[in-house]
Amino acid sequence: MAHSEEPKKKVARTEINYKLCIKCQSFKQEQLNEPPQSEEHSTYDKFLTAVRLRAGFGNSEFVTLSAKIGDLTAIDLSNKHVVWHRTCYSASTNKEHIKRDEKRYNRACVTSDVSFLHPTIGRPATSSHEGEHEELSVSGRYTRSKSSNYDKSKCFFCQGQIEGALHECQSGNIGIQIRDIVQHSDNPEWKVNYANVISDTDALSKDIMYHKQCITKEWQLLKRRLECAGDTLPSSKTSVIDDNTDNSEETVNYIATEIEFFAEIQERIEQGEIIPIDEAEKDFASKMDQHNIEYRSRYSNAQTARRWLRQKIEENVKLVQFTILPNKPTLIHSKAAQNAAVGEAVHRPNRHDDMTKIFEAAMVLRKSIEEAKQKPWVFNGTLENFDVVPDELHNMILWILKGMYTVKTDARTHDLNQSALVISQHILQAHKSNRQILYEPKSPVAPFRSTMETPITLGISLYCDHKWRSHTLANLLSHAGVGVPYQRVK
Repeated sequence: MAHSEEPKKKVARTEINYKLCIKCQSFKQEQLNEPPQSEEHSTYDKFLTAVRLRAGFGNSEFVTLSAKIGDLTAIDLSNKHVVWHRTCYSASTNKEHIKRDEKRYNRACVTSDVSFLHPTIGRPATSSHEGEHEELSVSGRYTRSKSSNYDKSKCFFCQGQIEGALHECQSGNIGIQIRDIVQHSDNPEWKVNYANVISDTDALSKDIMYHKQCITKEWQLLKRRLECAGDTLPSSKTSVIDDNTDNSEETVNYIATEIEFFAEIQERIEQGEIIPIDEAEKDFASKMDQHNIEYRSRYSNAQTARRWLRQKIEENVKLVQFTILPNKPTLIHSKAAQNAAVGEAVHRPNRHDDMTKIFEAAMVLRKSIEEAKQKPWVFNGTLENFDVVPDELHNMILWILKGMYTVKTDARTHDLNQSALVISQHILQAHKSNRQILYEPKSPVAPFRSTMETPITLGISLYCDHKWRSHTLANLLSHAGVGVPYQRVK
């Protein structure tokens, strides 16, 4: 994926003002509170668990809040110093309120009446309406005629209530996960909508669409419900990284990692990206780290592990192809991007060769600098007539600043030359000879001694001394590498 080498930072899906209460996002006279440091992680984790659980039970207030929070963790909330009103926190994590949401959710599932998901003002009614639904719960059967219209173009789970990228169910693994979520769910509408799947493990015939966050959330909710009931997760859900693992928490997190990884690979190749296999492997490891999984490969070397990763991508990503060329990483891409992938593989630079060339150029510049530092020069108060800077160094800095193209105006050419001259002078003054590098000082904290002064550092130091007469300022400029010591100025 084409992603940075560092793990991606988790972010909220919509903008949240973290200076306000995270729940109500409003100004009140009530004081905002932050968890005590000793209980910070557990308090944030309790809040996130409650919000996501109540969102899973269909409480519209918490569905919205969960969508805003996205995939942020307790650590993320701690780093952002999230605050809340005490009443907002209590209302969110109250166990009785959570049980009430669960009862409403179960009743809505049994009766196919979503109005039960919305709390009513005042005392609950005991009318014949409730008895009617209770009767249905005993003798009624939820059929396709009672279900709302299922839109195959929307997410199977939320039916468009949450915004986000949609993904097709194109792999057996995702199909099995959706099957287990539906079978262990109390949602009769899901069961009816899923009923026309050809076989127990085949969700592909239904063209199921899903959001990454929806399937991950439902799988984690399934895990919590089974644990509360003293049951175990479906036996088919074992980590392919280590077949001997018995850690159900790690198993769930690994499945969530797979879902995110393969969905992202699918999305990127559909957009025409060409992804090196080593980059995909680093991204997979990064996602595992985000889900608190320690990678424990059963393979003896990186080549075998990479071969396993390629096999998993082939099984789970639709219309994927691989381009293999000698001495270059395998490229992952769509069939439509095959020609572009071959071109990229041919022209992709060899990083080792590039670094070798840079090192060799640096050695040439060091030799030129050492020769230039032997030349005497006289300070005349300006940068003019300072011809000690070697041409090799000056041109290298110019190439770095402007590339291969010619500047269009004399004024801009002058600005670039001045910038290159200033940078070159700093390099001349910071340069250390081989003797200085190899010398072992008597004190471990002894600094390098500067062996050269330049017009830019002398000029700045003299100007500041004439203007402010400050011993501290002169030494500060010297330590920063843009001046000379106070003893040289006075």
